[in-house]
Amino acid sequence: MFTPAIGGAEQQLRDLLWHLDRERFSVTVFINPWRAFEDFLGLTACPATTVVPVCAYDGEYFCRRLSRYPRTMRRAGYLYNIVIRQFTSVIVNFMRLKTAFQTTPVDVLHIINGGYPGSVTCRIAAIAARAAGVPSSLMTIASTPQALRWPNKPAEAPLESRVHRSLDRYVCVAKHAADVLIRSRGIPESKMSVIYYGIPGASADRTPEAVAKARRQFGLSDGTTVLAVIARLSPEKGHEHFLTALQSLRTRYGDGIKTLFVGDGPLLPELRNRVAALALQGSVEFCGRLPHERVSDVLAATDIVVLPSTMEGLPYAITEAMSAARPVVASRIGGIPEQIVDGETGLLVPPADPQALAAALTRLIDDPAWARKMGENGQRRFRDVFTLSEMITHYEKLYNDLHTARNR
Repeated sequence: MFTPAIGGAEQQLRDLLWHLDRERFSVTVFINPWRAFEDFLGLTACPATTVVPVCAYDGEYFCRRLSRYPRTMRRAGYLYNIVIRQFTSVIVNFMRLKTAFQTTPVDVLHIINGGYPGSVTCRIAAIAARAAGVPSSLMTIASTPQALRWPNKPAEAPLESRVHRSLDRYVCVAKHAADVLIRSRGIPESKMSVIYYGIPGASADRTPEAVAKARRQFGLSDGTTVLAVIARLSPEKGHEHFLTALQSLRTRYGDGIKTLFVGDGPLLPELRNRVAALALQGSVEFCGRLPHERVSDVLAATDIVVLPSTMEGLPYAITEAMSAARPVVASRIGGIPEQIVDGETGLLVPPADPQALAAALTRLIDDPAWARKMGENGQRRFRDVFTLSEMITHYEKLYNDLHTARNR
C-alpha cells in the first residue's frame, strides 16, 4: 500500500490489523516502506503479523494543480502524469507485486484503496494477485468514486476492465459510494458489499468536571462555545467555507466562540493566511495532527463538531463525534447522510454554502439543550451501527465466505 497522507483508509487498515481474530486468520501486510506510516500502524508491536515490504514505484506528479498553469504546460503535465508516469509505473509495480504474492502466498488479498479509481498501485495489485495465483481478492473503496473523464478515460479503459475481472468483491464504506460505483463503472451488484467503518469509541466525558479539565488543556474558558473541525487540511474538507461561516458567527457571538482545527495537510499555510485576513486569529487554534487519546480530549472540550467537506466517503470524524455524544453539523454529501439523521443526531447542510452552515451552527449554539439531545441520539446510533466489533465481524465473515467459495 502507498499513501501520501494518513486518513480514513489508513485508520481502517490499522484497526483490521490489530483486531482480526488471529486464531482464525493468519495476517500478512504488504506495505510500501514509509516509517511514519509503519509507526502509525504500530507494526513492530502488532501481534502475529507478517510484514512484507514492496517498494512500489510512485513517481511525483508533474504540476499537481495544472489548472493554474499555461495551456502548453498543462498539456505537458497531462502527458507526463497520465501516459509516461502512470503507465510506466504500472509495469514496474505489476512485476514487484506479482513477485511478492508468489513469494508469500495468501488465500484472500484485501486491497484498501482511498477512493476509485484512486491509487493505480491498488488497481495493479488486483491484476498482479490474479496473475500470481491468489485465490481470492477484494478491494475496499474508502471514498466516493470519481467519474473517469478525458484524457484518462480512453487510456484507462483496458486497465479498468482487467481490474473488474480480477476482483472477486468490492467493498464500499457507504451505500452511496456503492450506488455510484455500480452506476458509473458497471460493476454487478453481486460483486458489491457495504461495510461501514467501525471504531472503538471515544472516551470523552460530558461531566462538567471533565469538560472543564479538557478545556484547560487547550486554554479554553468554561463559558465559551467550542467548535471542532477534525479533518485533514486539504481542499475537499471545506475549511475555507467554514472560515467564511465563522466570520458571520464571530459577528454574532464575539469572543464567545472558539474553533479547534485538528489535523495537518498541505493547506496549513494558506489557511493560516486566510485566518489572518479575516481577523479570526483569536477564534481559531491549529492543533495539528493528534493521537487518538488527544482527539478524545478535543471531543470532551467541544460542544459541536463541524465537517464542511465537499467530498467524502464515510468520515471517521463524524463517527468519533457520535461515539462521544457530540452533535455534528456536516455537508449533505457522500455517506454522511447515512451517519447523521438530520434533525435528530445532527444537522445537514448543502456543501460549499457558508450561509447555511452558519445558520445551522447558530441554531445549535442558541439551543444547547437541543444540541445535547442530538449528541445523545448520535451516541445511541453509533452503538447500534458503527462499532469496531460490528465492522470486524462483517470483514471476518467476508474473508471466510470468499475463501470457502473459492475452495468449493
